[in-house]
Amino acid sequence: MSQGLRLGLAALGLVGLLLGAALTLSEGLRETLRTTVQDVLLQRRLAVRAGAPDVTAAQRVRTLDPRALSLPQQRVVQWLSQTYRVAPEPVAALVAEAWLVAPPAGLEPTLVLAVMAVESNLHPLVQSGVGALGLMQIMPRIHADKLAPHGGSYAAFEPVINLQVGVQVLQESVGLMRGDLARGLRFYLGGSRMLDSSLGDAYVSKVMRIKNQLDALATAATP
Repeated sequence: MSQGLRLGLAALGLVGLLLGAALTLSEGLRETLRTTVQDVLLQRRLAVRAGAPDVTAAQRVRTLDPRALSLPQQRVVQWLSQTYRVAPEPVAALVAEAWLVAPPAGLEPTLVLAVMAVESNLHPLVQSGVGALGLMQIMPRIHADKLAPHGGSYAAFEPVINLQVGVQVLQESVGLMRGDLARGLRFYLGGSRMLDSSLGDAYVSKVMRIKNQLDALATAATP
């Protein structure tokens, strides 16, 4: 077994142990645990970026106990899970990842999750008529350079990788539109041909409606 694989399995094992322990801890200790889990996942990601081989798709963390998340994140998980009829544990992993990778890209986690919801209804095996794949409908031919570090086009079906690549694409789309979010969303949908189309308008409206719903949940006062 390679050193990189041992590192990955050790990190994932530690995450599992920490999440199991969360069920019996006080809220204060749970908050510490959440930070620890995020640190473990972040250190694994940094190790991969530094050159350590990533673990196989079957060994990646695809699920997360929603109780390990903050209360605002838990509310987002619950709404997405119920609205799109998907299990809360994989949704929780996606919510945690969105909160981790979206801010460094200059994006809001709720925006990323809203785009994901509109693009795929949170179903990771979706393929469009033009070949877009997965949660955020990544085009493997257009974004081959972003999928290559993860093993190629089939990696688009791995939920967390699809989210990560989708964030890169969305960041680039907004950047190309000089920070104009609405135009960036239109470009994400279908390039320059969507900038002045009614379809682009409808897409932006739907994404922003879901984002606003998620924002309301995430910022609601704790009872």
